[in-house]
Amino acid sequence: MQKILILLSSAFLIFGLNACGDPVEEELYTLFLVDEKGFSYGGIPYKCDSMRTWERTASNGEFSFYLDESCRFDFLGLNGNYNDGSVFDEIIRIVDYAENGKGGIDYACIAFSGTTYYGDEFFAPYHDGSFEYNADDQCRFYL
Repeated sequence: MQKILILLSSAFLIFGLNACGDPVEEELYTLFLVDEKGFSYGGIPYKCDSMRTWERTASNGEFSFYLDESCRFDFLGLNGNYNDGSVFDEIIRIVDYAENGKGGIDYACIAFSGTTYYGDEFFAPYHDGSFEYNADDQCRFYL
């Protein structure tokens, strides 16, 4: 009799506690990497906290993440320091579906850190959502 009571108690705990609340499903967010003219940066390696392996941005520059996690991007082969006067600068902007720049995202690269630019009347849209990084840099964004 005691074994039956233990078995029933265990079953009650398993099924009863599972019904106490549905697990909260986190929402997946999507942003895009584009250049200053709106052309996408597909194939950029990135890895977010929730990911086990590195992935690459889609051909349209799309990458997905969960809110409040950080993501690392490897900008190997790109030069993003547009204040060095180089004609080979490759500006990257972080934008949403409507191509609105996502300013105010904290980030850190090897030599640069801060927040992505909001832009202003003089520079918009070229600096909206952009950031500085060195050639072949790896940067972490706190999304």
